[in-house]
Amino acid sequence: LEKAADQKEESAVTKLNEIMIPAKVNPFTVVRHYNAFPISESGKVTIQINKIKWFNNPPKYDIRVWYKVSQPGHGFTLSFDELEQLNNILSGELINDLKDSQEIVVAPRRWKKATIKEHYGHIENGTDKNIEVGLVAMPAEIKYDIRRWKPQYEDYEAGVRFYKEEWEKFIPLLNAAYKAAAKEAG
Repeated sequence: LEKAADQKEESAVTKLNEIMIPAKVNPFTVVRHYNAFPISESGKVTIQINKIKWFNNPPKYDIRVWYKVSQPGHGFTLSFDELEQLNNILSGELINDLKDSQEIVVAPRRWKKATIKEHYGHIENGTDKNIEVGLVAMPAEIKYDIRRWKPQYEDYEAGVRFYKEEWEKFIPLLNAAYKAAAKEAG
């Protein structure tokens, strides 16, 4: 009788776990891989440019750090228009549009304070988070940076940061990805 009660309790726990802990679901599908380059000595950490379908949403262009080929890290998604505008910003002469080379010091709610050293451009997308391109210190390490920011730089979301050598590799790869995406879009 005790054994039957233990089995019944174990069965109830298993059913509860099945309800509370669903099977591992892959939330994304890579629709098209455009480019990647390693940012770690081992080559296992890369920055990739892809077209990805996240959950059940329509596919978007995606710039992101990837770990061990299949684990997405921090990054962001873009529409085709945003990809085109980003390509235009990076393909043209980068212009520092801060007046008198002023720096913007941002103290967002997040744990990292940011200082925008140089601002190269932004992409408005009709939401409260524009994509900004610049040279940013977070907190003291200065890197090229692409991410979504709220108006007046009050807060920011995950983005991608580059050392100078990585930035120089990224720009032609983004240009090639944009050209392929434009050709696919017709």
